[in-house]
Amino acid sequence: MIGWIGFFGNLTEFLAKKLLDRQFNLALDERRIACRALVSFHNTLVELENATDQFLAKLEPIANGEKTILFPFWIRQIIDQMDEAIVKFKKIFPDIIPAMNILNPELAGLLTGIAVGKKGGLRKTTTSAFKAMEFTVHWKGDNDYETIDITIPTADLVDTNWERQLHIVTTRDKAKYITRNSEWPNDLLEHLVVNNSRKLVIRATDVDKIIELYRILSDHLRLLKKARSLLAEFIKNNFKIEDILGANTA
Repeated sequence: MIGWIGFFGNLTEFLAKKLLDRQFNLALDERRIACRALVSFHNTLVELENATDQFLAKLEPIANGEKTILFPFWIRQIIDQMDEAIVKFKKIFPDIIPAMNILNPELAGLLTGIAVGKKGGLRKTTTSAFKAMEFTVHWKGDNDYETIDITIPTADLVDTNWERQLHIVTTRDKAKYITRNSEWPNDLLEHLVVNNSRKLVIRATDVDKIIELYRILSDHLRLLKKARSLLAEFIKNNFKIEDILGANTA
């Protein structure tokens, strides 16, 4: 999932900008629900940023030409932090839908619509999509690995025009989403991931691939940090300090 931080960064930036354009006068319960969800989401983005920063620090000596091997013990040092950040993100991401229902129902429709299947909404259907956002280390013994497998989205998918997607979802113009098989995918997010991504299979001495990954993740991390700062601005401008403190202790 580390390979998808640019995709989620672009989406988060769109959501934050849409929210920043509006004024809100929320009831106490609504304010607390929205604040708790968005603060939790913001905090998971911070953890994802930190994990990606640590991973990039391990790739940097190869990208700079100082080393020619991505040593297994470097990966061991950061894998738990990365796994924890990814697990938290997967858990928290669907929880922003109730917050969006309060703040902007159209955005809630978008978040549900990008993954809606025959059996329901985002929480139900993104499991398979997240599995397709692979980051797997294939260990051989305790002190060595065979490959690191990571999927990354195409540039077009990272740069998705979410304004257009919002229009499609809110107007229910499914015709624009029809696939070549003329069928609406059961899980659209999974469909997007599988059909607009590629896998990098990296061995410890695959210098060219490591450099490519370093450059991609560096660019995507900048997108995520920009998006997270906009989300933080919205939280700061629209919630009281007691709401934010309460959300952080919930």
